[in-house]
Parts: sequence; structure tokens; C-alpha cells
Amino acid sequence: MGFRIGVYLVFFVCVTSPVIAQDALPDGEGRDIVEDVCSQCHSLLNITDSKRTAAQWQYVVSQMIAQGAPLEDYEIDTVVSYLSKNFGKDNSQNKVVPDRMQFDTGN
Repeated sequence: MGFRIGVYLVFFVCVTSPVIAQDALPDGEGRDIVEDVCSQCHSLLNITDSKRTAAQWQYVVSQMIAQGAPLEDYEIDTVVSYLSKNFGKDNSQNKVVPDRMQFDTGN
């Protein structure tokens, strides 16, 4: 009985993993490249759970290429832009801070 459950579990994971991975990345130019190239070596969770600046993503992409990621030179900027836009580090310096609100106190 336990063996049968194990077989079903492995089958379920193998069948549903590509569907789950496909939905993990937001739409945008570079999504297909990231999905195809990056998922060859690691889970897309490595990307979706990360928040990095553009410079940090550039470094990560360079390191992945050095380790054998099959990314073409003309794809690098697209990938870094996609990652920075969708998984960029929240930079509070770039946020608009509204002026102090004025309340009419009736005085």
C-alpha cells in the first residue's frame, strides 16, 4: 500500500510541477527566457523568493553564466531587466512620500 501511494505522489509531482512553475513568474519580456534557462538548474523559487537590485541581479546572472547557464549575450540585458522589474529590491529612496496631511479641525 505504501509503495502505491509513493508512486502516485511521484506521478502527481512530475505532472503538476511544470504547471506550477509556469504560473510562478509574472508576464513580461524575458519571462520565457528566465523560465527556460534558469529552471534547467534550479527551482524558480530561487528567483521568486529573491529581492535584489539591478546590480545584484546582473551579478547573479553573470555568476550563473560562469557556471554554465546557456544564456546568449543578447539575452542578458532582457533577463536582468525582467528580474529587476519583477523581483527587485524594494528601495524606499524611490518611493514617493506624501506631504503631511492637512486636517480641517474647524478652528
